[in-house]
Amino acid sequence: MRLAVISDTHLDQPSAWFERVYTRHLASADALIHCGDITGASLLHYLMQHKNFYAVAGNMDAYLAGSDLPS
Repeated sequence: MRLAVISDTHLDQPSAWFERVYTRHLASADALIHCGDITGASLLHYLMQHKNFYAVAGNMDAYLAGSDLPS
């Protein structure tokens, strides 16, 4: 099993650089785990395209996720 674990992306939306990283390293993982501080709804929705995406809210995500992501 191949896991991709990321954190503290602090992006409002996926940048061209992040999209390249996602395609090259994250998309093929069996599961993608984000450990908080996504900070933008657009990036959250982009990451949710992964077949097995899991995330928790970080201290910068309170306004974004509210109760959508566990703490």
